[in-house]
Amino acid sequence: MKDSVSAILSRSPLPRREAREILKAVLGIDDGRLIAHPDAPVSREDAERIESLTAKRLSGVPLAYVLERRAFYLHDFYCPQGVLIPQSDTETLVEAAISTVKTSASRNLPPFSNSELKMLDLCTGTGCIGISAAAALAPSFGKIDLTLADIDKTALRVCAINAKSILDEYSNVVFKVTQSDLFKSINEKYHLILTNPPYVETCVIPTLSPEVQAEPLIALDGGPDGLSIIREISRDAADRLLPGGWVFIETGCEQGTEVQRLLSDNSFLNIKIIKDLSGLDRVVAGRSQARRTEPGKHEEESLYTR
Repeated sequence: MKDSVSAILSRSPLPRREAREILKAVLGIDDGRLIAHPDAPVSREDAERIESLTAKRLSGVPLAYVLERRAFYLHDFYCPQGVLIPQSDTETLVEAAISTVKTSASRNLPPFSNSELKMLDLCTGTGCIGISAAAALAPSFGKIDLTLADIDKTALRVCAINAKSILDEYSNVVFKVTQSDLFKSINEKYHLILTNPPYVETCVIPTLSPEVQAEPLIALDGGPDGLSIIREISRDAADRLLPGGWVFIETGCEQGTEVQRLLSDNSFLNIKIIKDLSGLDRVVAGRSQARRTEPGKHEEESLYTR
């Protein structure tokens, strides 16, 4: 006798949400069909697959790795073990970058005053940040040139799969995948640099949940104070930006003020600390100088409002 959707859900040892996600993934259905057809039969093969994935989740493997996918912003991303799992807090960075670019373009502010947009997603992981921003901005520009850069070969393989899958429908978006230790192999200049670098203090990592510790250490470890990588990015980003271009950096919730200072020390303007939906500092953004200013003077202009 075949199992039914409701029977499998009722006996699952997982939280209801996770059990539903596994069932939807195996059966290839959405929430609507799941709710509308609770008595739909489930084949023995599918039931065994659901049981196998459930056991994997119960062993402590993060759900995103169990399903090898993660919803982020407006798309589903391929997310196998070995890459950083996209988190909803990171959508704050994507939304802020999109808003800033659109506002700058509408005001004809250089370098956003032409029809081409060049973007760099540094420490790209799954590519979720750059791909999401490029897809959202595609209708506003004649051409978007996206570079997805990471030092890790697994991340590069994964982000290439995601970019091809999601961006193929946008004929005006071109992308390339580049292996680079931060900016060391990056020689172009961009309108926009987006990055979610490692920013966890080394000593904190052993205290994190087992699920977080299952993620790649290289994507988490930000050095003794969590800011080792961000310091390098803050120091070198201006040289990879067109005059007036923006950098958006995700940070830990207690790092905003220090990262703001780092960008200021490296001559960025209009520096903003942007909070996530929980009201915590999540992103620091700054604009490279579009023109020379007198020492101690900064152009003041707010381009992003949440």
